[in-house]
Amino acid sequence: MKKLELIMVFVVGVLTLITTYKWKEINLLGKLTLILAIFLAAIVLINAYKAVKKEALIEKVEAKFGDINTKGAKQTIMMLGNRDDGTRVNLLDGVFIMRGLDNKPFIKLEVVNDKLMVNVVIRDLSGKVIAVIEDSTWTVFDDDYEYNDVENAFELVTKGERNVFFQTFYFNKTIYFSGYLINDKGAGAVIYNIKRTPSSSILEMADGKNKKLPKPSEVAIPRMFKYPREKYYGQFDKTSSYFR
Repeated sequence: MKKLELIMVFVVGVLTLITTYKWKEINLLGKLTLILAIFLAAIVLINAYKAVKKEALIEKVEAKFGDINTKGAKQTIMMLGNRDDGTRVNLLDGVFIMRGLDNKPFIKLEVVNDKLMVNVVIRDLSGKVIAVIEDSTWTVFDDDYEYNDVENAFELVTKGERNVFFQTFYFNKTIYFSGYLINDKGAGAVIYNIKRTPSSSILEMADGKNKKLPKPSEVAIPRMFKYPREKYYGQFDKTSSYFR
């Protein structure tokens, strides 16, 4: 907030200069300089406002991690990975909260009235915020990623190669989850499937310093959706190995 206040002071200062000196008496170069200063101040102010909103949204979502609402919740199965042969967790209250090495929660998946509610801050491998999902509503901050969704299914992929970074799906009283959960220090985990074995899901963790998580292209989680979203909103990619 201090950053925003400093910018506001700067803008006020520029406007004060304009009103203090008679506009007609300022030469062309001076007028152009003032106009440019106002323009640059406006850009900085807009960016600062977006940053403040972004931080407020992150804080709002993270505050919900500790709020467990069991009203309308039923016993639910949680599958780590995107197949039925992954690691299975029974959720008696319909709520899944995963914590990192620092014991701070990454994500809350909650089933209420047979609808999947997602609250998560999605960060890249360095800890930079990519997107926020608040009560199943997306806000994407990084243009290098894109998403698609329908009710009870959410997916975020890299642009270009469209490697899956985050994916969750609720079907037949079962939540499936694959992808990355990372904190602001770059520490976290990635959950994905390997070849079919009695338990084919992998939960790989890293501290962000001594050990790094594998890249999305190395993990190769199968996509659920077609892209781009603007053309294929909510359409599943039936040719993907996800559905085989």
